Amino acid sequence: MANVLFEELIEWASNESKYSLSQVLLRSKVLASQLKSRKFRNWIDCEVNGYKHPAEVPAYRVLDAQLYGDFVGLFESKKNNVYLSVDYLKGELSDIRDALEHVTIRQSISALEDLLKSDPPYFEVNIESRTINFLRENGPMLPIGRYLLNAAVQRVPKASIQGLTNSVRSHLLDFLLDLQKEYPDLSKNGETTKEIPEAIVETAFERNVYQNCVINNGDQMGDFYNANQVGVMGPNAKAENINFIQILRTAIGETSLGELASELGRLRSAMIAESKTEEQDTAVAAVADAEEAAKKGNAQAILGFLKKAGNWALETATKIGSAVAVKAIETAMKPE
Repeated sequence: MANVLFEELIEWASNESKYSLSQVLLRSKVLASQLKSRKFRNWIDCEVNGYKHPAEVPAYRVLDAQLYGDFVGLFESKKNNVYLSVDYLKGELSDIRDALEHVTIRQSISALEDLLKSDPPYFEVNIESRTINFLRENGPMLPIGRYLLNAAVQRVPKASIQGLTNSVRSHLLDFLLDLQKEYPDLSKNGETTKEIPEAIVETAFERNVYQNCVINNGDQMGDFYNANQVGVMGPNAKAENINFIQILRTAIGETSLGELASELGRLRSAMIAESKTEEQDTAVAAVADAEEAAKKGNAQAILGFLKKAGNWALETATKIGSAVAVKAIETAMKPE
């Protein structure tokens, strides 16, 4: 008996003008229920419902953004919709600049399709007041006299949102075609879908969809200023963080937190490839959180997340020969 569902999905995914991506993904949920792949099911659910856990967001959902601000001056004077360059955020503040120049899109595909039908030519994310204060204090934002930055937004062009939805459609189609190439009878026999080994499906998924890349922008520990994906440590956290940096320095020697972040990224990729349970997925997310904390220089958060990552992360780090990550995890897991 012909595999109508599989043939239909390839047709729908290939025909953008006739079938919306939301329709394609909802139909894909049926296929996901038949294939032996937890990762594929999770991906379809996230694209349909939106990404709830920040560590799951794939790289194609991180888009370039531009920063625009509104200024107020004396006698209720205003300067609105002013482009704000953040090139002056250098050195230790370069991670903050990078966060301000990028937006992680977690919305469902249906929400993005509705956005593409709306009037504004861009997608906007409001910057919170505490980050506005940070930008004021670390300016100057612009040489415009005594005007004060009052509000700011990150803007992503609609064309970039369209590119995101095209990526999802393309990834899904590549995944389906890859399975069809591996199993030529897949389109002819519906029972073949249930017979494909989980390892084959997971490998095809990793290769065509997730591509071993997790972007994490989760909540951090300590006193933070937050602007969508931006995390800036406040003064209390900075002082407290010094103690934790000393603890990490003792454990990892002269290795920088940037190098630790790189090692944690390698560990994360290795864990993703082997993750088979929800518990292991949680450990992967914790390592991703620790990696992001290392990029931001938040030593307290690094240790907290690595403790949560637990023994499996330690075993995997040992297996891949990541000595720096091993030392950091061992330090995090020491009894308090």
